[in-house]
Amino acid sequence: MNKNEHDGLQQERRMWTVGGEVSGDAAAALEELRNRLRISMAERRVQQKDLIARTGLSRTTISQALSLEAPAPTRPTVIRLAQALKITGRELEVLLGLLGMAREEAPASRGRHRYGNTNAAPIVECDPYDKRVHPAVDSPDPLIPRGRAAPLTSYVLRAHDAALAAVVREARAGASRLMVLVGSSSTGKTRACWEAIQPLAEEGWMLWDPFALVDVDEVINQLGHVGPRTVVWLDETQDYMGTAETGERVAAALHAVLTDSRRTPVLVLGTLWEGDAETYLLPRMPAQRDARRRVRQLLEGRTVAVSPTFSAKEVKAAEDTGDKRMREAVMRTASDKASSLDGLPIVQFLAGAPELVRCYLQASPSVRSVLEVAMDAFRLAREPVSCFDPPARDVPMKLLADGACDYFLNHELKQICEGWIGGALADAARPVHGDLAPLGRVKPRPGKSIWLHGESPIYRLADYLEQRSIMDRARACPPESFWQAAYDHLSPAQLAGLGEAAYFRHRLRWADRLWQKAAVDGSTRILIRLAHLRVMVEDFRGAESLLEQAAEAGDLDSGASSA
Repeated sequence: MNKNEHDGLQQERRMWTVGGEVSGDAAAALEELRNRLRISMAERRVQQKDLIARTGLSRTTISQALSLEAPAPTRPTVIRLAQALKITGRELEVLLGLLGMAREEAPASRGRHRYGNTNAAPIVECDPYDKRVHPAVDSPDPLIPRGRAAPLTSYVLRAHDAALAAVVREARAGASRLMVLVGSSSTGKTRACWEAIQPLAEEGWMLWDPFALVDVDEVINQLGHVGPRTVVWLDETQDYMGTAETGERVAAALHAVLTDSRRTPVLVLGTLWEGDAETYLLPRMPAQRDARRRVRQLLEGRTVAVSPTFSAKEVKAAEDTGDKRMREAVMRTASDKASSLDGLPIVQFLAGAPELVRCYLQASPSVRSVLEVAMDAFRLAREPVSCFDPPARDVPMKLLADGACDYFLNHELKQICEGWIGGALADAARPVHGDLAPLGRVKPRPGKSIWLHGESPIYRLADYLEQRSIMDRARACPPESFWQAAYDHLSPAQLAGLGEAAYFRHRLRWADRLWQKAAVDGSTRILIRLAHLRVMVEDFRGAESLLEQAAEAGDLDSGASSA
């Protein structure tokens, strides 16, 4: 584009803006939209091939978006092009206004959701990384930004996408629907949900994400304000189900949203790990109280499995996208003969899972010990045998430091110097991919931390290592230093679940100590568990006293037990 053409388009751009608003008819608006995009490309010296790499869009989609002969592009396409060209703020609003005129659409309403849900936002304004889509591995192409600044990789349709597309079509047609994707960590569940709702973004749907809410009461309260044409974003659905009691309350609230004709249509999308899905869908045994009846009924027939690997057809589709990051993922995963037996774990590679595992397996003794303390704290308190509240995923530094002692081998202890914990945590928190680290330091939201020592820095395992810990350390029983550190540094609410874990590992002395400290909140369940321990050591008088306390606190079943 020469200087005269550039100046002419700039003059036309100024003529199109009157008092800060866009004016003109549909055909002229579409022409102006494309002119503005071409001017931005010229100013930034960006070619179409660069846009393909930056946006993940196909060559055909980008060519048609810029062609004067093609129909108007979709809203998501324009937004991706704008992001690639660094068009933001008022300039982006002008582009979207032009697009709305070109497609003869009414402008989308902004501000407060008409049903009072102020935490909902238009899908088109949401950032996929803020919705927990994993950033992909850095591209070898220096023109593609890195980490969270990089565009999403090209998307490859897989088997589960057909089921997702079906419920989205039904929601667009006016029906409220729920779908939960089930699979292991870093298999593309959240990205699949994000891609599925893009057709709704074009129609002005909102997205409500309860991630920032403090407790389950807030989640349930705000679910009552969710209005029509809203996506309820339950990424990591297990975080909202909690104990059987909590899960039943959330399930009841979701059922109310889905069956309320005044709020139709609403689309609820969630993700679950396989182990959690099995717990929620497990039918009750005969003569057993059905503690998760509502959760099971809500999920039955509404879950779809997500494979951890790509089929041969999907691998070919990934190669054909032209995305350099996808091609590298195919090449790197295909070089692993073991993984290629049942397909290629392409998504896990893109999410940095292999690097996390490598860091753990090749870690120094100090880093390995810290990671294993965090792994054990996470997996023990998440066990389905526990009837107590699940733990926060955050682990205080004092637990990591004091709990690690017995994780060292004898010869490794000689290499540990004073102040070792600082270096170990710094190494464990060093990013291996984007901003992803094996053990990252986090800042808790107000009111979320349940740790006794609130001033202690807290850390969180990468979710892929959390899941690996459930499998890799399934037969490992934590050593003495772990139980002592847990007793010293965790809150009563946290100790209840860990006491259950100690009991099932026949660490009865620690189960007794942990439950005694946890009993300060007067939980009848803990009193009954302590009574069972007294019976095991034939302290029947002590057991009777504990059961009487539970009965006085309102647990009628304890009276029957004492009889």
